[in-house]
Amino acid sequence: MATGGAEYPFTRLSGLEKAIQQLGEEIHAQYVISFLPNEPKPGYHALRVQVGVSGKVQVRSRPGYWVNAAP
Repeated sequence: MATGGAEYPFTRLSGLEKAIQQLGEEIHAQYVISFLPNEPKPGYHALRVQVGVSGKVQVRSRPGYWVNAAP
């Protein structure tokens, strides 16, 4: 997904219950990283996120962000 999010599709009530359970478990085991560029230049800026941990780690992030030109 372009936003870095996840999908939890379901077609039955049991699927919805499973999706809610997975989402709850995931929320308690995640981190949010943010930053503010010192001198944002107009245009698209690619992002790359890496973690220095091996094992069962999943990184979800957006591919980049846009900065509008100053008014």
